[in-house]
Amino acid sequence: MKSLRDISTIGCVVLLASAGLLGCDNTIDPFSEGADRVFAIHGFLDSVSDSQFVRVSALRPSVLADAPSIEDISVISVDVGTGEVVLWSDSLVQLDDGSDGHLFHSAWRPVPGHTYRLEVRRGDGEAATATTVVPVAPELTAGPAHGDSLVFLQDIVFPGLTDAPQDLVMKYDIGISGNPVVNEIEIPYGRTGNLGPDGWKFEVYLKRDQGIILQKLGLPFDYKFAELRSIGVRVTIPSEEWKQQDTPVNLENAHGFFGSIGRFTLYWKLDHDAVGMIGMVDMQPGG
Repeated sequence: MKSLRDISTIGCVVLLASAGLLGCDNTIDPFSEGADRVFAIHGFLDSVSDSQFVRVSALRPSVLADAPSIEDISVISVDVGTGEVVLWSDSLVQLDDGSDGHLFHSAWRPVPGHTYRLEVRRGDGEAATATTVVPVAPELTAGPAHGDSLVFLQDIVFPGLTDAPQDLVMKYDIGISGNPVVNEIEIPYGRTGNLGPDGWKFEVYLKRDQGIILQKLGLPFDYKFAELRSIGVRVTIPSEEWKQQDTPVNLENAHGFFGSIGRFTLYWKLDHDAVGMIGMVDMQPGG
């Protein structure tokens, strides 16, 4: 068993990064008569992370009993479609009350669209399991830009997506005339938009974003030589389990939460005239 390491802190941050997930506190301490077979699992798979994290706790048979040790348990994940098995390692983490907990981690990246089963087992006993299907990238349709020199917008639709993305971040690659450096500018949009007849739709505030970009680059508001190299959005899609956090149906011999998120960056080409409208130079591929 590993001692306290930096990876433990990183794992706690990852587990707490999404709303509603109990990561590295120990305020929930459920009980079970079959405590040797039942575990508390809290975590999720992230499609763009090279390291995955989950917290595993043993349950107590009663409020007066000591928490069972989990030094002899093993944690694996199985790609249900391919049969690929990954062994998870554990590290100690420090909980809010100063006690130690166990964070399990593994170095791999889940594949969107694949189903994964997490198995927690003590010795040769029955496994506690949790399953999730990693979301796939949505399609994207960009409508024509519209508005005036003050408010200039573009509607973006994710066809077939019926629920709000967990997070949206606009991404702009910007060049400066005479400078070979390409600046990657991110502008958070959060959880925004609404459900339309074709799917989830949100508005890109192109003119407003142009002002934010100039500010981030330390350029005057009337600068006209910023080069638009690309425009896109990073969208975070939660798995179905996020809708069922209070009544999970994907856990067997386990309590807690286990799900997944898909993070995808989708690009489109902004019309040449629209680029000029927001006061930039069109340097997009094919522009």
